[in-house]
Amino acid sequence: MLRGWSIDDYCQHQLSSMLIRKASSRFRKPLNPQKFSARLLCRDLQVIERTWRYLKVPCVIEFWDENGGAASGEIELAALNIP
Repeated sequence: MLRGWSIDDYCQHQLSSMLIRKASSRFRKPLNPQKFSARLLCRDLQVIERTWRYLKVPCVIEFWDENGGAASGEIELAALNIP
């Protein structure tokens, strides 16, 4: 949770204030779209002071299924309207 945001602030801004700045993906083996798992890791968050002040949220994600399906990717989110 961002310091200065209440839970109501978070709920109001969680989607409408999020942008995808960059995205890349690698598909190694097809996944079962009806039954797969995923892990998302976001770290090294950084406040960027530019024309628009935002929180830079770099993330990596990996997907897998029981049959050896595998994919991964990198995403950089930008959270706007931060306190």
